[in-house]
Amino acid sequence: MVARICFMEMAASEMNEAVAKKLGWLQRSDGWELPPMRGLFPLKDYCHSIEAAWEIVDYLKANKISFDLNMSMFETDDIWEARMRGPIIWAMAQTAPMAICQAFLKLP
Repeated sequence: MVARICFMEMAASEMNEAVAKKLGWLQRSDGWELPPMRGLFPLKDYCHSIEAAWEIVDYLKANKISFDLNMSMFETDDIWEARMRGPIIWAMAQTAPMAICQAFLKLP
């Protein structure tokens, strides 16, 4: 059975924490640590910052997971779609960072 994630019910802070953990960050009482680096760092805003979200893209590239990002223009909104292959996973959101995060969190 495949677990489904309800992103509408997930707060931005929860999504950022889930992304960080999936990237290998460890949560400590006073910050985040990414072994083997030393030191504690604040949690990045993956779901709002394209710079932070692009760390996900770098992770995908390092792990040989194909990635596409597209923007479609509609009358009232632009919609961003992030797709990953190997298995095929996709997510759509109103911003590129959010689409990247949602697709990434769907990866097994």
